[in-house]
Amino acid sequence: MLAHLTEGAGLREVAKRLHMSVKTINTHLHNLRGKLGVHSTLEAVALARSRPGQQPSQQPSQHPSQQPEQRPDGPI
Repeated sequence: MLAHLTEGAGLREVAKRLHMSVKTINTHLHNLRGKLGVHSTLEAVALARSRPGQQPSQQPSQHPSQQPEQRPDGPI
């Protein structure tokens, strides 16, 4: 989610890309800001941009319901 914001996507666009509601995105951002120790989403984005090697993968994210189920012996 933070990777999408660092690319310049707005909350509605992030929600659309991740198949979530804007309210859910806001909830996740609230929790993320707390974990990062910042007070705003802008600060979180600036922190992510200052640490490019630590950003999540640039591959498109998928909602868990769209990912294949994994089992110890491999995918179904």
